[in-house]
Amino acid sequence: MREGRFHQWYDSLQVQFQRRYRKGLMFSTHYTWANGEWDSWAPWDITIIERFPNPLLIRHKWVVTAAYELPGKNLTGPAGAVLGGWQANVAAFVQSGLPYDISNAVSRTNTGGTDRPNMICDPNLPSGQRTVSRWFNTDCFVA
Repeated sequence: MREGRFHQWYDSLQVQFQRRYRKGLMFSTHYTWANGEWDSWAPWDITIIERFPNPLLIRHKWVVTAAYELPGKNLTGPAGAVLGGWQANVAAFVQSGLPYDISNAVSRTNTGGTDRPNMICDPNLPSGQRTVSRWFNTDCFVA
């Protein structure tokens, strides 16, 4: 009941190309660009409502599918029963990853949960300094 006053926004652009069966081949691809936001209470004070990016948003997604009707569609008898109507399909997609949210492990504001630190510099590391265990500069965040 308390959260009925909050909102979510989702906007997207979708582009699709599809080629229907031609000589047994079908091809389809589409791209989606998305943006989403919502509002909720600030972690430190439930009288303040913040609007922020949707933390589960996938901003970019590209999908490719293809299908091929295998020969044998017009066969009759036992051969048609076994070999007729088959097709081969392939599908693939590439998408941007889920964003991450930086939060303090312990609440500094006595709200019982976590809160967010302040970002004091650009956390992006040069590509030569990135590793699996250090993908961004953690020194840019302070309590």
